Amino acid sequence: MIKTFKEIALEEALKIVKKKQEKPTISSEPIDISHFDECEIIRTKHTKETRAGQLVPRDDGLRDAIILKAVKKAWKKGLKPNTKTMITYKNKKKKYDMIVIEWKDKQKKIILVTSIQDGKDAPKYYFGPKHKNDEKIMTESHIEIGDLSTNIIK
Repeated sequence: MIKTFKEIALEEALKIVKKKQEKPTISSEPIDISHFDECEIIRTKHTKETRAGQLVPRDDGLRDAIILKAVKKAWKKGLKPNTKTMITYKNKKKKYDMIVIEWKDKQKKIILVTSIQDGKDAPKYYFGPKHKNDEKIMTESHIEIGDLSTNIIK
């Protein structure tokens, strides 16, 4: 049976409406990672959930040791309490990934909100205009090396 354009358009519209009605639930039940400076470091189950249209969870391959190392470095660089902070770190492939954490000072908890493992070439690529006012910490120093040979005066 051949469908008309109108029938196909209606089917697609219904798919879109259905997708909008299916809102993902974010679980806030914590998963314990470690402790650091009298703070409990936890991640929410949200970080273990799979994004729509993807086959792997948000924190695919993100080990607790990496989170702890990034938190320790961010702490040294001035992590602010009661603020969500984007923290970039260098992964095993010498690329940059990011986690978002929130330090709840009074509760003595550091919560992993989400992780983004895009493997960017530089940490600055996570901090576009959309995030210019957000708290950010780069745990690894990133130095750009220019080609000085083109600037030689003869």
